Amino acid sequence: MEKYDTAFSDMENRLIYEARMIPPDLAAIEDLLQNGADLNKTGTERTVFLSILEYYGEYVDENGEVKETGEYLPSLLELFFRYGLDVKVKNEDEMSAAWCFVWPTAMDEDMLRAAELLLQRGMKANARYENETPLDYIDDSLQHSRENRIWGELDIFRQKYRSLLIRYGGTPRYSGYCGWVNPAVPEKERPLLWGDNSRRAKLNRSYRYRYNEAEENFDLIDTKTDLLIGKYYAKR
Repeated sequence: MEKYDTAFSDMENRLIYEARMIPPDLAAIEDLLQNGADLNKTGTERTVFLSILEYYGEYVDENGEVKETGEYLPSLLELFFRYGLDVKVKNEDEMSAAWCFVWPTAMDEDMLRAAELLLQRGMKANARYENETPLDYIDDSLQHSRENRIWGELDIFRQKYRSLLIRYGGTPRYSGYCGWVNPAVPEKERPLLWGDNSRRAKLNRSYRYRYNEAEENFDLIDTKTDLLIGKYYAKR
């Protein structure tokens, strides 16, 4: 059996091994938890739980083909929560569960359901790693895909995960009333609503500005639905 981290006990390394099996033996996993395996123990790089979660879901089927699934992760999480799993980040700069869904092995609805379970239990949507949040990374990645007209399964998954993070308090990098100002645009030529509290109040919704470099304009995004609700063009 693979030893995932020398800082973990044999029982905790066994727990990681069993939990990453597809399908997992829930009875064997519960037995390990009952006998003291600690999901929250921190090793040389990450906790036991994050060692289970990171790149979760890859397996080899009966035909020898490599497949991916998140089917069993929600059930695993429900079991883990019964045995004291703590997903609240203690240090804003440490690796957190929120980041594990940015590079998912499986990109299905079960993975998104698992992410929502973690958010409901206190996972921070704005958890930072090397001074960046998952939304920062996702936004940069999606912008690159759009600019290069590359839109694949990972982009679709990240877009859904992005919306989920925002629903649970995640804040995009260029959000809020001030928005992201293009320094080249004079104050008087900035878009409607910029710096105008009365007009903003009349809009009666939360929104954010995003400068669209490709079109050289400002997109107005509804933060509740994450949908484009307007475009404001900057004069050249």
